[in-house]
Amino acid sequence: MRESLLSLPLLFAIAAGELAAGSVQKGMHLSRDGTGQVLIYPYYTVNSHHPANTTNQSLVSIVNSSERSKAVRLFFHEGRNGRIVVEITLYLSAFDTWTGAIFSINSTGPANLVTLDRSCTDPALRESTTLPQVGSNGYRYMPFSNASYTGPRNDSGPDDLARTREGYITLIELGEVTPGGSGTLAAITNNSSGAPGSCDPLLAAWALNGYWMLNRMADLAPPGGGLAGNVQLIDVTNGTMQLIQADAIENFSDLILNYPPGDEQPNLSYVNAGGPNDPIAVDVILEGVPTRLSYWPVPNPIQAVSALFMAEAIHNEFVTSASLGGASEWVVNFPTKPYYVQGSGTDPQPTPPFTHAFPVTGDLGKAPVAFGIEAWTRDGVVLNCIPPYTYEGCIVGTPPPSQASELNYVTNVVSFNQQELGLSRSLILGAEQSVPIDFFDIFDGGTLPEGSMTMRFADAQAGIGPRLFPDLNGRDLYGMPVQGFWVTSYTNTAVTPGILANYSDTIRHFVQQAATPVTTGSVAREED
Repeated sequence: MRESLLSLPLLFAIAAGELAAGSVQKGMHLSRDGTGQVLIYPYYTVNSHHPANTTNQSLVSIVNSSERSKAVRLFFHEGRNGRIVVEITLYLSAFDTWTGAIFSINSTGPANLVTLDRSCTDPALRESTTLPQVGSNGYRYMPFSNASYTGPRNDSGPDDLARTREGYITLIELGEVTPGGSGTLAAITNNSSGAPGSCDPLLAAWALNGYWMLNRMADLAPPGGGLAGNVQLIDVTNGTMQLIQADAIENFSDLILNYPPGDEQPNLSYVNAGGPNDPIAVDVILEGVPTRLSYWPVPNPIQAVSALFMAEAIHNEFVTSASLGGASEWVVNFPTKPYYVQGSGTDPQPTPPFTHAFPVTGDLGKAPVAFGIEAWTRDGVVLNCIPPYTYEGCIVGTPPPSQASELNYVTNVVSFNQQELGLSRSLILGAEQSVPIDFFDIFDGGTLPEGSMTMRFADAQAGIGPRLFPDLNGRDLYGMPVQGFWVTSYTNTAVTPGILANYSDTIRHFVQQAATPVTTGSVAREED
């Protein structure tokens, strides 16, 4: 549960003695109210347990809860290596809400994006005259692309378009639109019927001699936050929906981040504190204590973002009882992993806390993250502990031969007690490369159909496992930068004869943080 990482900026600043000139330095933090300048959606998918089913969709929602208009950039990342498969710039009027659907046309082709929303986008979606059309209604849609992982950008993962069918989403506010001389605010402001004035000036702004080509700061002020979002995973065949709220980051940037459409800028490494010599302040609640961390913005500012999500372990439930028609899966997403495992050259080297790079050549197609598990019955009886990381005193059992111990991708689906079913895809999310966790024949020869589990990425008590590079006070955070949730479904045929009842829900992972003590003196800048 991410609540344990949320911050209280004023409390942190006072505790740290960082009141300067009568003002409080703002620290980047995960938002308590779910709104911010950056949104990270841990998962999207168009896959299904039924290989021929093409009706599953992921509905994306973005809400501007502010009275100020916004320019934002939306990135869709494939799940294996975090490569961008679609990028759009979106312009939101005050209190505007934008929605789009990610869908598939066939079971092996790419994911696609369609919107019925009239908010301006660049490139144009709803108003396009060149994008392909879906069905008889004529709505235009944008197919996801494999250009970021083929040709000169090839990596060791699959080259096919099916790789785009699941992944995660990031959104970064570029700036607030102001009433400047170029007319951007008037162009994007919705009238009484909910339509913007005209999107044409925005599409021309980045053309030759366009006003943003001449001055990318025109009609913009720095990001102000107030953005929120969610994804709804729709299984049309089974009649279920799972809603996932995006994690929101506040105080990400004090600078305007406007870049041309089609550019992969800005990204999560564009976090800043105003200049290369100003440390980035990060506010977290660490082991129950409000804590301010500080990181140099050069050369690796992504460390500051990773600090928000660092976890020694995550914990959640699973239910697979046959009497309930129960199924459970976890999504485990490492949102900053691409910045650590995609080094340059033909032999990239990973950066801590990650220990394996995603190869450029060959067909390995993975950058493994090791984990240990601790499984518990509903009554709190420890069932099994599987190395390499376990808590002190836990009894280490013998895992089944097929027990997984690594998460290979940026976005991972963990399935529970499904291997004996002989499925080619996971039961709920339809993942073809799910990570199996199976509690068969490891507790008095029986099966554990429901309980809870800790997935551990480090053992701070023993001083082992990966750590984030130290902050300026020499404090290391143990584990991995992670987000995600438990998704569960139930099928009931006994309530009303002839009627099939399906239920589903999602719950965020509970997070356990751990760090080394503060050291005396300061820490030098990290070397390139």
